[in-house]
Amino acid sequence: MKDFGVKLSSGEFLDIMNSYFDAGEEMPLTVTGISMYPFLVPGRDSVFLEKPRGKVKKGGIYMFLRPDGSCVLHRVRKIKDEGIYFIGDNQSRSEGPVKEEDIIALCGKVKRNGKIITEKNAVWKFFQYVWINVVPVRFKLLRAGRKIKRIFQPFFKVEK
Repeated sequence: MKDFGVKLSSGEFLDIMNSYFDAGEEMPLTVTGISMYPFLVPGRDSVFLEKPRGKVKKGGIYMFLRPDGSCVLHRVRKIKDEGIYFIGDNQSRSEGPVKEEDIIALCGKVKRNGKIITEKNAVWKFFQYVWINVVPVRFKLLRAGRKIKRIFQPFFKVEK
């Protein structure tokens, strides 16, 4: 697996993140894991983390602390009385309940495939409102998409 940069302890990471937040800035972070694929691709895409604001919303992307102290960036799947349930875009099982006070950052925008996109973008909305609701068939949809791409790819090859 490719190493994308410096490894930090959770404490070191939180200190750096909080220094950004204390300065009123968002913190850029390159995506390294595959849990948010296909929305975010490791090594290619970046997220911009900001201090959590407003009410937590279904489909929103947040960073939270696990009980073991690790930091995870996932999407909200459900909000229930006992807590918030998260899921990565490349996962089929929810994680939770997570207490609201364990949410440490909000992802308000991303740099995806070289372009900055926000919650107003159609691709973001697709993942926020559609992808979050098709969890049982996600992997079948991804497999079908790869097959379709392979079928049509020869028709779109550009000769050099």
